[in-house]
Amino acid sequence: MLMYETIIFNLKSLIVDKEPQYKEVNDLILSLYKEGYTLGVYTDEQELNTENLLRILKINEYISSIKYSNDCYTKVQLIKQILEECACSSAIIVGPDTDDVDAAYEVKAKYIGICYDKTFQNNSDIEFLINSPLEIYDTIKKIDKLSEASLPISLKYEGVSLIPVQTKHIQAINMMVMDEEAREMLGVTTFSDEAYYEDNSNKCYIITDECESFIGIVELFDISWKNRRGELSICISPSFRGKGFAYKAIKLLLSLGFGQMGLN
Repeated sequence: MLMYETIIFNLKSLIVDKEPQYKEVNDLILSLYKEGYTLGVYTDEQELNTENLLRILKINEYISSIKYSNDCYTKVQLIKQILEECACSSAIIVGPDTDDVDAAYEVKAKYIGICYDKTFQNNSDIEFLINSPLEIYDTIKKIDKLSEASLPISLKYEGVSLIPVQTKHIQAINMMVMDEEAREMLGVTTFSDEAYYEDNSNKCYIITDECESFIGIVELFDISWKNRRGELSICISPSFRGKGFAYKAIKLLLSLGFGQMGLN
């Protein structure tokens, strides 16, 4: 799951001293691009120098947005410009400077610090600190994995629980959608596609009560991690309608969406 779909680099974080590592940096950027990440770069280098470096690294075609300070913009402003241009609200910032940390904090982004010298030595405030551009990919995947793992397995509120849909729940869901109104709510006649509820653009939960009775299903779907948006639908079994379960389930899911998932 791509919890952070945009990666923004201080150009210096991609500069390596050894020419043989150019290929490794190219492989890094190409891998991120192919996996669906949107990539941006900010720099205080001149435009011509930047273009030459990106050509040497053979990554210019994979960068969606490049911003230059030219002594006119702060790093925070450059990053905000990239976020706006890429139509996203959340990102991972990669950089070797202390003001990269401040900029990431300002825009509420995750930060990967590259320690080329003693800039970040003994800095316990930086959660993700690496020594080489070649460690960037694994660190990004680690951040995504940790962010996904931080999402709760189940949610509870006033006697109502939301539990991620599993294969064992499909029969109960299909029994519910035999009801015409339920079919209209969900827009399906059967609910048997496991790939759907395992897709990272959908978060599907069954609704249960304190007796673990199957009450219905609620979901966030068509989630855009890039734009931090999604749509919500809910369906309650006929015998449980009008009892306040939908209100509690929606409240739980909105809390998850606006809280841990960081949706807007």
